[in-house]
Amino acid sequence: SSSSSSSSSPPPATAAPPAESAPCRDADHGVQSSPPPPPATRAAQVAARASDLLRRVFTGDRATEVLGQGWCQVDGFLGRDRALELHAAALGLARAASDMFSPHKFRFAGKIFGKPNIYEIDLHDASKRERVPALQHIFHVLGPAVVQAAHAALPSLDLDPTAPSAIKLQLNAGGSFPCHYDNPGPPNKRRLTCLVYLNPQWQVGDGGEMELMPFLENQVNIPPLLDRLVVFRSDLVLHAVAPWRGPASKPPRLCFTVWIDGKTQGESK
Repeated sequence: SSSSSSSSSPPPATAAPPAESAPCRDADHGVQSSPPPPPATRAAQVAARASDLLRRVFTGDRATEVLGQGWCQVDGFLGRDRALELHAAALGLARAASDMFSPHKFRFAGKIFGKPNIYEIDLHDASKRERVPALQHIFHVLGPAVVQAAHAALPSLDLDPTAPSAIKLQLNAGGSFPCHYDNPGPPNKRRLTCLVYLNPQWQVGDGGEMELMPFLENQVNIPPLLDRLVVFRSDLVLHAVAPWRGPASKPPRLCFTVWIDGKTQGESK
């Protein structure tokens, strides 16, 4: 688990995105401003999206995988066009708005440390997400829909259906994560991690794979391919992220993560 804090240090310059994914910009920040949708509209959008996710993503077979082996993988989660739009928006932010991404911070032994070459946007920060329509959509519609769909598909996990406990957009320009649990124990309530990759140019050798280590099972290495969703138990699945080694000519590794809490602390049934 981790926390983010603001910093004046921007992420490093990144390669330009493909021509078809150039972001829209305003004069001040290089990003758009976007008011949130009205509550009634938002609720209808969330309900419709949650129903779609239950039908396509959180199926019976995948729920069985999460409950049995602790994780599942789903390709084509958003649709390629939508995933490319989010990829373009994230790269546009990295280039044009140096105050949006903050260095990743983590706590160990009561102290806060910075992780080199890892930057993120906490979408609970309204001053940042309201400047970008793509972030608004993730926070107000997609994230809550993932929570509702997971809650319906995995009742034995006793997930909190009200809202994600955290949503972050992450940029990896050369960092890695050692082995850890997203829920290291009380008072943390995280129970499910849902991670979506946004890397259309990823190739073998670029690194950045998710390394899952389910208890008493073989390690699973998952490439961070565009529009791939990985769901795993925050409290039970040890995992790491391999170092990002993509060349400077490529965009950095990008993903966004939705964390879902349990209603109570401790292991679910």
